[in-house]
Amino acid sequence: MADDGDDDGVDLNEWEEAFRAAAEADDYAIFRDHLRRLGLPDEPLMLLDGTIQFVQMWNGFTSLARRDAFTSLLEMQTYDPALSSEAVYAYTFDLCGMAYARVLIESKYGTLDWSPLTDEERCHLEMEATDDLRFDYSEDELDIDFEFAPFDETFLFARVQEVYGDEDEVEDEVEDEEVQS
Repeated sequence: MADDGDDDGVDLNEWEEAFRAAAEADDYAIFRDHLRRLGLPDEPLMLLDGTIQFVQMWNGFTSLARRDAFTSLLEMQTYDPALSSEAVYAYTFDLCGMAYARVLIESKYGTLDWSPLTDEERCHLEMEATDDLRFDYSEDELDIDFEFAPFDETFLFARVQEVYGDEDEVEDEVEDEEVQS
């Protein structure tokens, strides 16, 4: 088996093999339930492959100075969230309907219990996500919207979309530039 170059923690290839094996052994039931609760299509392989690719991408962007943080994150990524003792939240990314990725993360609030989010938890998550995104993008550049999943208040959707501006404004700007030249 190829080594991912990390001698201090979990091997990425071993993690992927174990993750895939657990999903296949369960006939993807946990992923099917997860997608159903979010109102997403019953495509567990898209969630499996997307999650693996997301973790691999995260590994690629992790600097050598932050290997400990990635190793901790990787150890938390179990197919069955109940087996991840550190996981508190499950973040699911819809990558333009082409793939989905589920990432388990830790927080100070407790263990992953799949109970509906309290108003305090929802406010905290919205504030953290908004503050993080607003660090790099203004309101003129990025729309951010939060809402609960259609069938389940244990899931909070964060929709993030680039602001393209009004087409008429763009045409007016082009016309103004032509007149000035």
